[in-house]
Amino acid sequence: LAALVLGGCTPKNAATEAGKNKTGGSVYATVEDDLGRKVVLEKKPERIAVLGMSLLNFVDAVGGKIVARPTDRLSNAVPQQFLATPEVGTMNNINLEALIAQKPDLVIVNKTQQEKIIPVLESNNIKVIATGIKTVADVERNLKMIGQVYGQPQKDEDRVAAIEKEIKGIVSNVPKKKIKIVILHA
Repeated sequence: LAALVLGGCTPKNAATEAGKNKTGGSVYATVEDDLGRKVVLEKKPERIAVLGMSLLNFVDAVGGKIVARPTDRLSNAVPQQFLATPEVGTMNNINLEALIAQKPDLVIVNKTQQEKIIPVLESNNIKVIATGIKTVADVERNLKMIGQVYGQPQKDEDRVAAIEKEIKGIVSNVPKKKIKIVILHA
């Protein structure tokens, strides 16, 4: 689960080290990503790269900024504020040199399509949070995590409430009468 907890755990490695920062002070946040890793953010990230197209909308919803994004194959898929943001390749073919050249301090990846690049990013001392989105619960959990990363928890809570309201509105408009449907293939 991509739960965000303030506090820390036992150190693991440079990229997922939990607990206190190098000076012994407290950390900004510890995020458990969708790979089950605890990712420690020692300070609020300032240079975030987002490598999932749907995640761009989450960042937009909380008013966040990014330094890199995936290449868009559909001109309307990228929120307006990110159109001029440097592109670093398609979701399935990220150009790691171009990404690292943007000097991100955090990269948010899609766990299914980009898990293999995590070790390369971490070896360059870049924090990585892996996300996976298949259900409405995943959307809500990851939206909350994005809000916490950007220091905008109220904005993510407002968006989650709006999503829940939209779903309830759709469900309430579904006809109560059961309909039987038969599909024949020849």
